[in-house]
Amino acid sequence: MTKLPFIIILSISLLSPLLQAAEKKQAPKTKSLIIVIGDGMGYPQINLLNQFLKFSKQNQKSKIPFAFDRLAKVGSTGISTNHSKHFLVIDSACSATQIATGQQSLPGAIGVNAEGYSAKSIFELAKEKGLSTGLVTDTRVTHATPASFAAHQASRKKEHDIALQLLKSDTDVLLSAGINHFLSQKNLNEYTSLPIFYTPKRKDGRDLLKLAKEEDYELVFSKNDFSKIKSPKVLGLFTAHEMPDGIWYTSNKQNPQRIIPTLKEMSEFALNKLSQNEEGFVLLVEAGQIDWAGHRNDAGLLLHQMLEANETLNFLVDWVQKRKDTSIVVTADHETGGFNLTYNKLKKIKLPEVKGPHYKGKYKTKTNYLEHSVLDKLYEQKLSIADMISIFENHPGEVTDADKLKMILSQNSSWNITDEDVQKILKSGEWANKKPYSFLAPAHYYNPLYLKIGAITKVFGPQTGVSFSTSGHTASPIPVFALSPDKSHEQFKAWQHHTDIGKKMQKLLQLIK
Repeated sequence: MTKLPFIIILSISLLSPLLQAAEKKQAPKTKSLIIVIGDGMGYPQINLLNQFLKFSKQNQKSKIPFAFDRLAKVGSTGISTNHSKHFLVIDSACSATQIATGQQSLPGAIGVNAEGYSAKSIFELAKEKGLSTGLVTDTRVTHATPASFAAHQASRKKEHDIALQLLKSDTDVLLSAGINHFLSQKNLNEYTSLPIFYTPKRKDGRDLLKLAKEEDYELVFSKNDFSKIKSPKVLGLFTAHEMPDGIWYTSNKQNPQRIIPTLKEMSEFALNKLSQNEEGFVLLVEAGQIDWAGHRNDAGLLLHQMLEANETLNFLVDWVQKRKDTSIVVTADHETGGFNLTYNKLKKIKLPEVKGPHYKGKYKTKTNYLEHSVLDKLYEQKLSIADMISIFENHPGEVTDADKLKMILSQNSSWNITDEDVQKILKSGEWANKKPYSFLAPAHYYNPLYLKIGAITKVFGPQTGVSFSTSGHTASPIPVFALSPDKSHEQFKAWQHHTDIGKKMQKLLQLIK
């Protein structure tokens, strides 16, 4: 065997560490992070979206891509549990706090650990390192999930205090609804020109819009004003209490007169602002009304919420793939509703023609396994069930309750509605609020609206195959999707806990060791 001269061996041994260092230096690293939380979004909700995009006639022309499949193909997928130190089933505040801080928390707590102390969030750690931060949600900016990243409160209900803490947190971009929590009645006359109908809720007389300006925030109340914003710090409040729901989004996103931004538009504006910081950023995007549709057991509304989330996520995946310094982690705080589609018994079933020799065109079954057309019927719902009930109760007419309810349901859904169905609804104990909801969770302490929604969904459930096991949260495992410029997303390919997700994200940005 030929021996290499000593000087050559020495040179190679000296160069090797240098070459390895050069490779590490050239490898792309995560400088910025986008966190997407689908509130209430479990595997069944994602699969409802998947089946609609794959099988519905509505999507045959548009061919909208399935964002979660895109992420799964180029990134990593994992599973996460979300229990707290003391409880098996938790709420959004506890769950989001665990993701934001990497520490276990308590139900109802905002940015507080299981021992009752303030827990430093990924936003706070990022600000210490010079990164920018932003919150975007289709609920309201003071709601549990966004608040958990930038506030510390014993109770999620203290939204007036949370609003104040958000402004003091130095979060750079805040976009959502909830102007009610920023103003008092005494401030009402000072903002008569705003393009928002609102009812100030603060009791302390404080004007947080004035405070926001003092904290160097530029205010925006219409998507038409996005292009006018110059400041790196932005507070956008677009409605009084909450953003419009997913059915509104589907019907109005192409409306040229629309001034309320969609979740995608808010995300795009936030990224344009935050990415101007060369040190990097952390952005939370919450598709929060998936949870609300689950609580209300409204599958048609749930589908539209998932479609809005899908459009936003497709945009975010495109954005990340064009850059070499940004990672994205997509997960949920918990699953809501125990939702799924299930087979059932119906008198009339449209059977497929099967030409193979085993059936010779005579395939038979007495079970309704749900045709693909069920998905289109869910999509064709024109109002949430809650809005249908509101119309019924607030617009008295000369017709009977039965005729009025039948008309409202017929005009706003594709269900086959009979007089018998309507009588079942009106005569049910739920509609009269005389007995508990028949699902496991007691309809948010027997909320009359939830009871009436339950009365409707029970009657039409067999048509749509829709099944909800509860009006509350479940302990179902949560999906995790991740994509990074290097291979660091592979660490999310695991059975993990939400606190693990939190710590992994902090390490991804080199915020902790």
